[in-house]
Amino acid sequence: MSPLDRNDFPVGFRIETSESGDSRSIESFGELDSGNCDELLEAFERAVSGDGPVEVSLDLRGVSFIDSSGMRTMIQIERIANERGIPLVLVPPPDQVTELLRTAGIAERMNVPASADAGLLGPDFSDRVDLELEREPYAPSLARAEVREALAGRLDEDDISTVVLLTSELVTNAVIHPKVPDKRNMALRFWVYDRGVRVEVEDPGNGFDPGNRTSSSRHGGRGLFLVDRCAMSWGARRTADERGPRFCVWFEFLGGGRAGAAVS
Repeated sequence: MSPLDRNDFPVGFRIETSESGDSRSIESFGELDSGNCDELLEAFERAVSGDGPVEVSLDLRGVSFIDSSGMRTMIQIERIANERGIPLVLVPPPDQVTELLRTAGIAERMNVPASADAGLLGPDFSDRVDLELEREPYAPSLARAEVREALAGRLDEDDISTVVLLTSELVTNAVIHPKVPDKRNMALRFWVYDRGVRVEVEDPGNGFDPGNRTSSSRHGGRGLFLVDRCAMSWGARRTADERGPRFCVWFEFLGGGRAGAAVS
């Protein structure tokens, strides 16, 4: 049997970096382990290599696993940031990975907040629904039916109507806007709480920058305007899986109709 080459394995980790003024963002995706943790450290060192003051965001929302080597790398990054007086903002990984960090004592050291997916409504939901929908014209109708059924008796009719409208708008955007060569499915996920609901719609494609309203208007038009006006909070994030890049837009709605603003 011939020796295995790195190319025999699928790429399981990647890093995307960006900068805006004095801010640097490092986004990681996949499994962070001994084979690639040096890449993350090198990306951080490049981000802080200039002369001027910078703020660094270490975004781990796309990380699905962290081993002990990856944890040591996170400690190194935290130590370097402290020594140089560099503000370090940590966007936490999914719940199960964050729990591993807490078990290892890393979360407290790095002030890891609750998972970003917990949102402003918190982690204690009463029901969760995960659906795969074909990107076809009937998808918004299916999504509306699912949301109505899930929220019946849990919110008042006016609030349900608002959540149904906002969900329908995001699903419609996911059907119309992504420019992909095939009809890869979208995902609809929602969490039901005693006092509200969180909805996520994920589609294939690169999406848009939620901080750029001109860009957002091209991709969402009136739909994102309604989300911005009616939701308690909303935002967007880029992810990826074996099928390629993915883009998720989410919102949280609190019964009683509190308006919020876009966040990343």
